[in-house]
Amino acid sequence: MGLLICIALYALIAHGVQSFRALHAVAGAVLAMVLLVCGVGAHQGFAPQGCVVLDESSPGDTSAATPDGRPCDTIRSCYLGDAEPGAEYACEHIGLLGTTSVGGGRVRYRGVLQDPNELALAGAPACRLPSPSGR
Repeated sequence: MGLLICIALYALIAHGVQSFRALHAVAGAVLAMVLLVCGVGAHQGFAPQGCVVLDESSPGDTSAATPDGRPCDTIRSCYLGDAEPGAEYACEHIGLLGTTSVGGGRVRYRGVLQDPNELALAGAPACRLPSPSGR
């Protein structure tokens, strides 16, 4: 299924973009999406830490976490106060759109970009696209 999606995207872009104006529009749309994702990641990196409840359906998987709204400095502070009985907590950065960091502060996004390395790889084209001279 993943290969079919890649082939469909290739065919749409290769045959749909027939002029430089269309190419600029597609490049602008890609740049806008990449900057949005990188902006959410940058905000998350500088956001304060908060307690997140880890999903109990998959033990050891820290990618599914829900912020509970309490600030924290350490994991220990998440278990004090209004902690849910039996819940597993982590102290992570809370970002925009319900995103949370993973592994003690590694920035991530949602979906395929949950892996911090994939997020960095997706943001790399933004360094090259904005140059108007093409050099």
